[in-house]
Amino acid sequence: ALPTVPVLPTARTLPSSGPTRVPDFFYSGYDSETGALGIFSTQAENPAAGAAFDACDFSGYPAEVVAEYGDPRFVPCGKGGHPMTGQPFASEMAALSWNFMAFLIYQEGQTEFDERVGDECTSGDTECEYDLARSIFLAQDACSFVQPALCETFRTLQGSIGLQRNVRKAGGNGSHGRRTSIWQSGGEAILTYNKRNVLGFSMDFAEDVTKANFNFEFTWIEGVEVNNRNQYDDLDTANDFNLTISVDRPTFINFLNANRTFFFNFQLFTQYRQGWEKGFTNEGPWNFLGTFAVSTAYFQDRLAPSVAAVYDVRSQSGGLLPSISYRFTENFSAAFGVAFFFGKPDNIDEPLAGFAPADNRNRAGPGELYKTRREGGLALLRDRDEVWARLRYAF
Repeated sequence: ALPTVPVLPTARTLPSSGPTRVPDFFYSGYDSETGALGIFSTQAENPAAGAAFDACDFSGYPAEVVAEYGDPRFVPCGKGGHPMTGQPFASEMAALSWNFMAFLIYQEGQTEFDERVGDECTSGDTECEYDLARSIFLAQDACSFVQPALCETFRTLQGSIGLQRNVRKAGGNGSHGRRTSIWQSGGEAILTYNKRNVLGFSMDFAEDVTKANFNFEFTWIEGVEVNNRNQYDDLDTANDFNLTISVDRPTFINFLNANRTFFFNFQLFTQYRQGWEKGFTNEGPWNFLGTFAVSTAYFQDRLAPSVAAVYDVRSQSGGLLPSISYRFTENFSAAFGVAFFFGKPDNIDEPLAGFAPADNRNRAGPGELYKTRREGGLALLRDRDEVWARLRYAF
């Protein structure tokens, strides 16, 4: 009987010299006398060559066991782990997962082997069968132990398994996310309309020196429900402090319009979100959005051009909206305008337990594996440039 070994071996520092082999059948040479078959005939053929494998102490193995395998190096290592790297499995489930994957790959490879062996190898030519098995099960461009992602059965199974966020709070290890079945992921959405209290103040006045009108509005909203990607229910609360400043000034510019003023309006929207943290889906804690608009009129106010610009500071997005209208009669008028928007999305952490089922992230780009895309500010409209026209008849 083989000696008793622990199921979960501890990691060991290997000496500079000593055995560095794959500790199972994946590394065993072809023996013409016994007919023993293996996958790797030499260490150099191992795709993981150069890795430090888990060394084995064979001194406790009975002599008949060593004789059965022909050489101590070929005895399956009880303290070994992954057959291609020698890394100890983290748990029994990890070992079972590898064995199950190997079983699926073997089923596909064995089918191909059975179809080809009769045409390519003569009966009893064990070495030919060995070479054929190695070419199938170690193929670099087809379904094999080296390329399991190319196996149809394995890919079908993986299609029902998704990847969660890689943080430990979501079951990951800090680098890689936990794989889970799609029916065990996803969440519920409940629409609620909660009461909230708003405390606000407003003030406006005209100032003689600048000949401008000023308006100030301030609001405090306590306990605003917001999205937080670091919470299991994706919800959190914060306090919002909003300040709006508006400045109006009618100004004559005689060389452009001697009969009507140009109306200038500037507005600044400021928000401070108390309790903001990185997991929130909005930029913060401070956010600033500004607008600037200019309008005037010609021909007894029949022709009225205007232009407005808006810019969101944190998302670096905005828009430009020029327009012009003409009143033919008291009942009939026409207007024309264009709208240009700009901005770009950014990436934020995905939720710990998202509403959508987990997926394999086949479309994730560099730096986007555990991220979701955020369309902040006016970036959501960046592809919505438009040209519009309006005819109006009042009766």
